[in-house]
Amino acid sequence: MVGTIYKLTSPSGKSYIGQTMNISIRRRYAEDLYRKTHGYPSEGYHRKSTHHTMETPVSFIDMAEEYGGHGGSVRQFFDRIQYHFNHMDEEEKSEFKDMMKKLHEGLSGGHFNESYGRHEVSKMFHIEGNKKYVGEKFDMNKAREVKEMYKPIIPDKYTLADVYVAINSQYHDYAVLFKSWFGNSSDHKIIESAVNFWFRDDDCPECKVWDHFKD
Repeated sequence: MVGTIYKLTSPSGKSYIGQTMNISIRRRYAEDLYRKTHGYPSEGYHRKSTHHTMETPVSFIDMAEEYGGHGGSVRQFFDRIQYHFNHMDEEEKSEFKDMMKKLHEGLSGGHFNESYGRHEVSKMFHIEGNKKYVGEKFDMNKAREVKEMYKPIIPDKYTLADVYVAINSQYHDYAVLFKSWFGNSSDHKIIESAVNFWFRDDDCPECKVWDHFKD
């Protein structure tokens, strides 16, 4: 499968270079989002497309600035993006999610924020007996407590959401085993093992939690 490198260029000269496996979807989405958000006609905008490159005067930076100039807000701008996301087909949504995840990774340095953390934990589960346990066991307040309690061990670079994901992951992976070993003390043991496994690991990358779950 051959990917396509593309370039988005605004009238002000600002550019964004990205990569996609489906250039027609990327071009259609960029043009449609810009036109519908701002009411600009498609005429008068040039587009050059080859097997390797595409140029179109679309820039999220310019769009945000212009939207603000029309009396909108950052929240309204992203609400509009959400609206268009909701109307994408599944292939478009998958590609857009991948793009946003890569953007987040670049901005965060490879760490969870609360939004991505909650989403990741919502997918976790384990089966105990005939019952399926899904999602959050330890909330953000518990993660904050753990992060403070183990401050000498958990490096500052790890976010509260990193801790939240780590302790909930450990719970779903070891709940049954630890309950058989420690009974009612299993929650405390799970948290201890989570801190030791995820954060006390000298030969592991600094973004161990994010790297494990990002794909």
